[in-house]
Order: sequence, then C-alpha cells, then structure tokens
Amino acid sequence: MKNLYQQILNSKAKNQKLLAILIDPEKVAMENVLNLSEKIQTSLATHIFVGGSTFSGTNLDELIAILKRKTQLPVLIFPGHPSQISNEADGILFLSLLSGRNPEYLIEHHINSVEALEKSNLEIIPTGYLLIDGGKETAVQRVSQTQPIEQNNIELAYKTAKAGEFLGKKTNLFRSRKWCQPTCFIRNDSLCFAKHQNSIDCGRRHSFYENNSRSL
Repeated sequence: MKNLYQQILNSKAKNQKLLAILIDPEKVAMENVLNLSEKIQTSLATHIFVGGSTFSGTNLDELIAILKRKTQLPVLIFPGHPSQISNEADGILFLSLLSGRNPEYLIEHHINSVEALEKSNLEIIPTGYLLIDGGKETAVQRVSQTQPIEQNNIELAYKTAKAGEFLGKKTNLFRSRKWCQPTCFIRNDSLCFAKHQNSIDCGRRHSFYENNSRSL
C-alpha cells in the first residue's frame, strides 16, 4: 500500500476524520492478536500504528502481518528504536522528538535506520514528535531522558511545531499522558490516535497551530 500520506491529505481536504489505533507490541500477547484484530475491525479505526518505547522483541513481523491480514487496514510503524523497523508494514512515521534535546532521538536513531529503510518498501513520513506534560512521567520521557513541554506554554509548543514544519516534517504528533483537549486537538483534525494504555495521542498536520493557536 502506497501514498498513505497523500490519502491523509485527501481526507483532510474532504474534512473526513481518520482514526489510528496505537498498539504497543510489548503489551500485546501474540495469542490475543486475533481477538484484538476483530475488535479493531468492528471499530471506526482507519489506520493501525505499531511501536513502543521499550519494545525489543522478535515478533514484530508476525504481529504486523496478522493485523494487516485480519483488518485490511494500513499499518504504520511508530518506532521507538531502529530495531522496530519491519517491511511487513505499509509505512513508518520517521519520528524526531522535537520537544526534547536528546540528540539520540533527534538524529542518531535516524542515521542508524538508514540502511534498513533503504532496503525496505516502506513509505517514510517525516514526523515531528512533541511531548506535552500530562502530570505524570511517560515511558517516552523515561527512555529518551527528555522533558515534555508544559501544557500552558503554548508559544513554545507552537514554535517547536513550526520549526518542525520548516525542517520539512510532514506531520506533527502531539502526545500527552493525561489528556488531549478536544476543542484544540480533535477539532478539524484529519488524523487522530485512539486512547491506549492510559494515554491519548493526537496526530496533526503542521497547519494545526496556524489555525487554532488562539483557541489554545
């Protein structure tokens, strides 16, 4: 499956909402994948994201293959490490943790991913990743050793997202452990991420803050 990003843009132009389910392979037992697939198939989900902050297992290819076969939905890798690249997926969100200043998550992991990505058929979507403080430390904070942007620091969040746009990021992904304010993050979004493991993830085109900065 190709042109995933263009499909997202097409949906945005038509004001169609898209919903992605984020699955952490470390928290899903393989014997439960078929049942999970059935639940996803009967949901409103349009995409599946697979990845986690600490996953280092060997069942990633099998997991993605089953999800694709049973749900018929596009699967994108939501990587926490270069080892999480799988050619079974349709695409990958090439994440840069812009809210932090750890070079490992800004560029180092990306360099280490080049060889595997060049050999793959994955659609690569450059994505800015911003952590927003939800009042509780997340696995991403702990693993990346970075601090999130404070919820009330709208100017910093806006400038960080805008800098990501200027750097060529096609999407900006905002993540808060506690909440995702519906009036600011969900309204007019073309792609949102479902609640999973007590977190809410919201995907956003770079025009988000251009159109909604005052409402924040």
